[in-house]
Amino acid sequence: MSDTVNTYGVGNLLSKKDNLLRAIRHERPDWVPNGMENVILVGPPIIERPGRAGFDDFGVQWAFAEGAKGGTYPVAGGHTIHDIRKWREQIHLPDVDARDWSRAREKAEGVDREQFLVEGFVEFGLFERSYLLFGMEEALVLYLEEPEMMKEVIEELADYKIQLIRKFHETAKLDMIWYGDDWGTQTNLFLPESVWREV
Repeated sequence: MSDTVNTYGVGNLLSKKDNLLRAIRHERPDWVPNGMENVILVGPPIIERPGRAGFDDFGVQWAFAEGAKGGTYPVAGGHTIHDIRKWREQIHLPDVDARDWSRAREKAEGVDREQFLVEGFVEFGLFERSYLLFGMEEALVLYLEEPEMMKEVIEELADYKIQLIRKFHETAKLDMIWYGDDWGTQTNLFLPESVWREV
């Protein structure tokens, strides 16, 4: 903690890091953290979404629209799994251990850990990656018609993500992880609740 005086004239203002940790723990922070100004984002050496038109490290094809929010988007028909019965032969998961993790390590090592938290950015949750691999429409149909097979796919993706996160933490000594998924629209889930619970 520093000897800085906060806005109330009280000494020992918390560091940005400690203040955010208080907020996360539902303790009283000195101020309400605004966004992630006290977090340094580090990415893994896996391309989940390319910055330009091309392929991600899972073999999914992406297009690029100049000026579009997010820039790249998956190409219709550019998915990799075309037959649920052959998903094991058609799925491509990047080899986490074969990647060069030096950039992630160096970025994390350069962070002042007294002031900032290091956050690992792990893009695309299990559902998102599943519809990228199958195509959105096909994935939704398969969740309804072949839930057991889709459960196997999700388990494989979960094992991969766990391996990725372990390697990421081992390399960058992460304080936290950004990991999200998209399960619905503004008004409802993409699939019935019973399917989510089963898969």
